[in-house]
Amino acid sequence: MNDFNTYLNNLDYSHVKDLFARKGILRTYHKKDFFIRQNEVERFAGWVKHGTFQYTHIEEEGEEHIVGYAFTDEFVCDYSSFMKSCLSAVSIQALTDCSVYEISRHDI
Repeated sequence: MNDFNTYLNNLDYSHVKDLFARKGILRTYHKKDFFIRQNEVERFAGWVKHGTFQYTHIEEEGEEHIVGYAFTDEFVCDYSSFMKSCLSAVSIQALTDCSVYEISRHDI
């Protein structure tokens, strides 16, 4: 999956990954579990230890669009909702069984 989320190749995220592993809580998501649903407030950011998530957005007409993915060794979060405590514009759902280190905004 090296063709997705290529921005991660440009920076060293090792300190952030260490923070998530040190302060985060390891949580398991099973296939089809939601990390967050559209129109909820994101309470945690995650670092995916193992697994794959899909980001979707349902527009006003009810049509669902895939707008992103998160894979092993990547972030999973609706960053805007997380930082601003506003409603999420996306749903994030596990495509596989996943292990995620979750951390609160306070810990970041």
